[in-house]
Amino acid sequence: MSRKKSVAKRVSVVEPPKKPGEPAAGEKLIQEEKSQEGGVRWSVFLRYTSALGSIYVLLIAFFFLLYQLASVLSSIWLSEWTEDPLLKNSSIPTNGSEYQNKQNMYLGVYGALGGAQGANVFSCRTTRLPCVPSPPKFYSYFHTKTDSSR
Repeated sequence: MSRKKSVAKRVSVVEPPKKPGEPAAGEKLIQEEKSQEGGVRWSVFLRYTSALGSIYVLLIAFFFLLYQLASVLSSIWLSEWTEDPLLKNSSIPTNGSEYQNKQNMYLGVYGALGGAQGANVFSCRTTRLPCVPSPPKFYSYFHTKTDSSR
């Protein structure tokens, strides 16, 4: 006589360990943000300026203004170009020397303004001037500078 063995399988559910900072079951994953309203105080700008250094801030302002100036001037130049009475006159042949010289002048200045914008962006990106240094380095430097001045 053979005897059958019955084997009961036990299945136990083991939850993986909770990681630090992970919300418990039933908690919200997203917290509501708090924001202040109003303008930024000048003391904040002064603290950033002291943390970055005044020469660095002046270079950032210079390159920013240079880029904006080239951008505005290119828009003004383009509107002057399109409103030129000689170039708008369709009865003048487009292969004439006066027409070609005027067209080349407008094109050259517009290209130079665009080139100035491109050179400004390139120089800023390669030297990282208008960019804030990497955040951990910047913030540690910023807090060290400002905390020691208290």
